[in-house]
Parts: sequence; C-alpha cells; structure tokens
Amino acid sequence: MRATDIYRASFALIRQQLSEFPGTRRERDVVERIIHATADWDFAHVMRFHPEAVDQALKTLLGQGRVIVDVRMALAGMDHMRMAKLGVQTACYIDDVEVTKEAARSSVTRAALGIRKAVHDNRGDAPIVVVANAPTALFEALEWVNQGWRPAVIIGVPVGFIMAQESKEALIDNGRVPYIANPTPKGGSPVAAAIMNALLRMATGENPW
Repeated sequence: MRATDIYRASFALIRQQLSEFPGTRRERDVVERIIHATADWDFAHVMRFHPEAVDQALKTLLGQGRVIVDVRMALAGMDHMRMAKLGVQTACYIDDVEVTKEAARSSVTRAALGIRKAVHDNRGDAPIVVVANAPTALFEALEWVNQGWRPAVIIGVPVGFIMAQESKEALIDNGRVPYIANPTPKGGSPVAAAIMNALLRMATGENPW
C-alpha cells in the first residue's frame, strides 16, 4: 500500500467517524488533523472554537501575519513550506539570550518570558499565538490581553496535569480574544502543529487531506 493511499484511507476513516461533528466544516477539518496526528478520538469531543477563531486565523495567514509559538518543538512540526508560500513570519523566544538570562535570575519560566518579549517586540502586530506546552505562557498571554493586547487568535493547547487545563479554561472564559483550545490536560506540540497545519492548508486553498 502506497503512502498516499494510507494517508487518504486514514482521513477517510476519521471523516467517517466525525460525520456527526457539531461544528463547522472548517472546525471539523482542524479536528480531523488533530486526530490524525494523535490517534486520539477524544479530541472530537473536547475541542472548543471561538466562532471567529478560524476566520481570524486565516485572515492573519493570508495577510502575511506573524505566528508566535511558545516552544521550538511545536514550531518544528508546522508546515514551513506553506508558511513561506504565504509569506508568514514566525517567532519563538524561548531560547532568546535575554529571555534565558532573565529566567535564570527570576521565578518566571522561559516560556512565559518568551511571550512577554514577543508582546514587547511586536506591539503593533495582531499575531496568531500558539501555546503548545507551557500553561505559564498561556497565562502570560492572557495577562497582556487583559491589558489591551489583541492577538488575532490564541491557539491554547498546553499539555500537563498542573495548570494546563486551568489555563485553557481561563482562555475560553476570557472573552476578549478568539481562541482554539481544549479544556483538558491533553495537548502538546503535535496538537498545536496539527491545528496550524490544518489552517495553513485552508489558507493555501488545498485539500485538507
């Protein structure tokens, strides 16, 4: 069986199982790609989409906007060929020299400080913010949202047992910014990358398979 046949068969199976998915077609396409990346059917039930989230994300991607990511692993999993095609810029500050030094002398995580630096360095932007691993980064982003910062959308899917679910619940309850999130301990870099890759395929007008 060829790789392309396996790929199409996998998505056909997922699509069949999601035939009664209650969200929009675009939201279903995002969930399909998450399930394909994780083999976890629970994501069909736990994903939450702000009604403007997908449209705002696509507007940003098509407008050559910026994507800010909390960790390198999530960024590595994103489709850089399609981002280059769209002219999308990315930023991840977790290993920035200033961030690393500040984290060493404070109690703030590098992931949170990376978001803080992203806000300061890109004040005029309305970026897509992707938080894949660190709930502290998501809480930091929300603090700036409460102070008036307005990302186009926050994709909040940090993984873990401590503060991860709480950070995503805070994102959903915030009410000031469109979001894609799952208020459970599940998530991580594969989920974040899958969401972005689904959006990138939509933005380039390609088959979501």
